[in-house]
Amino acid sequence: MTVRPLYLDTPQNSQRNRGRSDDRAPMRGCACTVLALFFLSTLAVQADDRDDKLQALEKRLQTSEEKYRALESKFDMLQEKLSDKPAKPSPQITVGSSGFILQSADTNFVLRFRGLLDFNTRSYFDDGGISGNDGFFLTRLRPIIEGTLWRDFDFRFAPELGGDGATSIRDAYVNYRYRPELQLRLGKAKTPFGLEYLQSDSRTLFIQRSLVSDLAPHRDLGVYLHGLVLDKLLEYQFGVFNGVGDDHNSNNTDFDDEKTLAARLFIHPFARSQTKALHGLGVGVAGTYGKSFGALGLPSEYLTEAEQTFFTYAHGVSANGTQWRWSPQAYYYLGPFGFMAEYALSSHMLRQATAPVTTMRANHQGWQVSASYCLTGEAARYEGLIPATHFDPANGTWGAFEIAARYSVLDIDNAVFPVFADPNTSASRATAWTGGINWYLNTNVRLSLNYTQTHFQGGSSGPVTAQDEKALFTQVQLFF
Repeated sequence: MTVRPLYLDTPQNSQRNRGRSDDRAPMRGCACTVLALFFLSTLAVQADDRDDKLQALEKRLQTSEEKYRALESKFDMLQEKLSDKPAKPSPQITVGSSGFILQSADTNFVLRFRGLLDFNTRSYFDDGGISGNDGFFLTRLRPIIEGTLWRDFDFRFAPELGGDGATSIRDAYVNYRYRPELQLRLGKAKTPFGLEYLQSDSRTLFIQRSLVSDLAPHRDLGVYLHGLVLDKLLEYQFGVFNGVGDDHNSNNTDFDDEKTLAARLFIHPFARSQTKALHGLGVGVAGTYGKSFGALGLPSEYLTEAEQTFFTYAHGVSANGTQWRWSPQAYYYLGPFGFMAEYALSSHMLRQATAPVTTMRANHQGWQVSASYCLTGEAARYEGLIPATHFDPANGTWGAFEIAARYSVLDIDNAVFPVFADPNTSASRATAWTGGINWYLNTNVRLSLNYTQTHFQGGSSGPVTAQDEKALFTQVQLFF
């Protein structure tokens, strides 16, 4: 094809070109077509590129969405597993009115720190000039450690740092708790006998226990079964102990190689009755039986409720054979009212070593009745009153107030006079009445005021028994 030169359409060429105009028109149309096709092809290529990029982006987006859904599904499954599996518990530390408690996460191991402190004052009136009995006294100071090992093994350790100044071990035992109905206690603990004596020292109505507790064996070394049966209606204790004299605590040895059996049953016969007024009635009986030899098998002395000696055995008197005790006992609680009654008989063989050697059986007996009423309406209980409010004058609360009265008797066997005891210095009978008021500032602090008066028969030459004993006691008690 011949390419013709292009000429500008100038005036000079217009005439010349006028005759050729028909020839150039197809050429101009072809060029425009080429340009249009090139432009369209360029646009098409660009469009194809955009489509490819969009498709790539869509594919990447789809892949990302699939990965997201997979991750979301895994997260949901993991969250479901975590929600099904409870969080692992951690050990607990508790500080409260029951003491300072450390407890493992599974509650199989528990360590509790507790304490008891009694600060007393004593004032005696018309006491015939007895010196040294008035004053301030730290009667109890006991750091207490309790706990549980491997769920079923409980323990308690309680030394006594107060009292007469000589440190002693009050409680030291291990208790295997197979079931509430079947438990085994080994070590040093309270002998299961006296109703009043078995009350915790922080839960008694009065600052000192009554005369009947003089006939009860106190803490002793031994082993005994105990538990709650018949749907917790019946409490039982039965065991073997070294044996101690009346009003005695074991000195952690066996002084005569003999053993004493002790048993106690206490039942709440109407606790499941529909008559609610009878729910708080409890009755029981306790007893001990064994042999005892030597001076440690007898009480060195019998004390009044005001902690003064009114009877002692003569020099050379010792235990000499079978010793037994028994005690019927009961209490009744109804709302703010409480009542307790107890009788005890202690029978033991005596031997007077002073010539001529003489033996006899002595039977001492005692009893007490007590009643209480909570002025602020809280429920009276054998386990102790729990105040509904604590002492907080700023908020108008004052704690709980309780009044109490008691009458008790201790009757010495008259046959012990004059060979086994001196009738001039030891009384044959003591009768005491006591009135008191308790102010519970909170569940851990109690203030008490007691007045007690004791009348004696015999012992007219004794420093204590020559006149009635009149004493005023106060106590600040801290326990947790």
